[in-house]
Amino acid sequence: MPSSVTILPVRFSHHITFECLVYLHRYNESTLSRMRNEYVIPLQGKHSARVDYLDKEVRHAPSASAQKKLQKELDSLKKKHTELAKFDEELRHYADQRISIDLDDGVKVNYGKFGNLLAEVKAVSGKK
Repeated sequence: MPSSVTILPVRFSHHITFECLVYLHRYNESTLSRMRNEYVIPLQGKHSARVDYLDKEVRHAPSASAQKKLQKELDSLKKKHTELAKFDEELRHYADQRISIDLDDGVKVNYGKFGNLLAEVKAVSGKK
């Protein structure tokens, strides 16, 4: 992977709730806020709408097997929705800081500024 790419995923066990590529040379202080407002918050709304829809479908399922299948999908989506809400809270914290980076500092220093938002932060910066 090129050193100019930062991957910002949130994972729930083997599920990926949100994943985003941010090119460091295009990053600025408003990037995290923009990511949150244009992608994470709308995704939360879509998750909420789908949870509501599946809730109704589970109650009106024509058979026990259909109900079980819908319930499984609903449970998985609720887990993702919870994980996304946690990520949004952490993303908001970092977005409010309006973090700036200096490309001359290198990947290790720049990655370290983003805490747990990054997938491979421990491998790159040595921090968890």
